[in-house]
Amino acid sequence: MGKDIFLSIVVPLYNEEKRLTKGFHEIYSYLMNKPCTWEVILVDDGSQDRTYEMMLELEKRYQGVRTFTNKKNLGKGAAVRNGMLQARGEIILFTDIDLSVPIHYVDAFISKLSEGFDIAIGTRRAGDSIIERHQPWLREFMGRVYTALSNLILGIDFKDHTCGMKGFKKEACHALFKRQVLNRWAFDSEILFLSKRLGFRIAEVPVLWRDMPGTKVRRLKDAINSLLEIIRIRLLHRDKEGV
Repeated sequence: MGKDIFLSIVVPLYNEEKRLTKGFHEIYSYLMNKPCTWEVILVDDGSQDRTYEMMLELEKRYQGVRTFTNKKNLGKGAAVRNGMLQARGEIILFTDIDLSVPIHYVDAFISKLSEGFDIAIGTRRAGDSIIERHQPWLREFMGRVYTALSNLILGIDFKDHTCGMKGFKKEACHALFKRQVLNRWAFDSEILFLSKRLGFRIAEVPVLWRDMPGTKVRRLKDAINSLLEIIRIRLLHRDKEGV
């Protein structure tokens, strides 16, 4: 890979030794067919299994792969922030290793960003979205409640906050993630809140989405903590100029 990178794909990881190989090879195969320059950034969030060792093996074997680690488990938001700020691409996108949104949807995100949008976020709740395999009804219901409360408290209006694929132009990416404070699940909402505050143009991209086994979400505890973090977003950023 040359120094001028067009596309960076950031993948946060925590205890993913069972899913890392398959997900990585799907991402890498997709990129190998792209005519642009690219990189894959794998970020370990203090895993306790073989995830970090496997990442290092992939970095040695495959060109265009870079690895970073949080020495201890800080949360998905911290892993994403680490990778996004390390990325060198003109377009920087993060996605989950389970690829609940198939990797080829990256093309739709690039297309939206090429149209003049600064940010493109996946949504499972637009008319053209396809839910191939639903979450358990309670998780799906809690997700809808979380989105509604986030919009209400933060004064924003997005159909889906937590879809695992989001893309950014480099300028927007660095402006947002250097301001991000939250480390865990509510970081998506913080990024969307900051995006509106900073006046970035945001496109919601309908995606195909399928629930995948192996979620790290602890339903009740994470739901409560995420709602408390939404309130923290307003408190953390209320007096900051330029935000």
